[in-house]
Amino acid sequence: PLEKNSSNNTQQLVLTVRPASGQPMPDRAITNTISLRKNGGGGGVVQMLTKSPDGKSAKSYQCDFNTPCDYRLPIGTLVSLSVRAKSSVVFTGYEGEYCSGTTCDFTMAGNGTVNVNLVPTATVTLAKTGSGAGSSSIDLEYSKPGETAPTVCTDCAGQTITVVAGSEVRATPVPTEDQSVYDSWSGCSSTNADGVCTATAPAEIGRAHV
Repeated sequence: PLEKNSSNNTQQLVLTVRPASGQPMPDRAITNTISLRKNGGGGGVVQMLTKSPDGKSAKSYQCDFNTPCDYRLPIGTLVSLSVRAKSSVVFTGYEGEYCSGTTCDFTMAGNGTVNVNLVPTATVTLAKTGSGAGSSSIDLEYSKPGETAPTVCTDCAGQTITVVAGSEVRATPVPTEDQSVYDSWSGCSSTNADGVCTATAPAEIGRAHV
């Protein structure tokens, strides 16, 4: 309809927007963006479950990080994340404005980013080789997924250990009191004067015992 403005004797057009027959009015709730981002070279899928502020509706989203994972959600939306890591990948936790640690449940209160840490893994096998009858003792220093400080495995000959793929490991022989002696390493990228073997994961490290 046209309305007359008495102050300057002009007319203005007033438009009233109504939804089509049988359709609800558009949702005018204030929305913000939650962005999911991946840290690390591993792969996986994040499932995001949301529940509306009034609790009447729920939705599920999946992010595989092949495309940008940005979602606009109304303020007050309840959000819950879970991660399914691919084979040979370890999920080590969330980081960001809303989450820290290995669980992520929050209420939307503004724009934010959740970083998902997915670390590719590899194995390092320590084995005794040779014909010696004595016992083999090897200590291994390695990077454990999710840990910042090096981890040390004591007397771990014969074990297979999961480490961060591409990380450096250091194997140290421990002297034994039996008659057999250590001879040489196999599977090392280098050794030093103290007999320490350095290799890059994945690796199969052997120490000859004669």
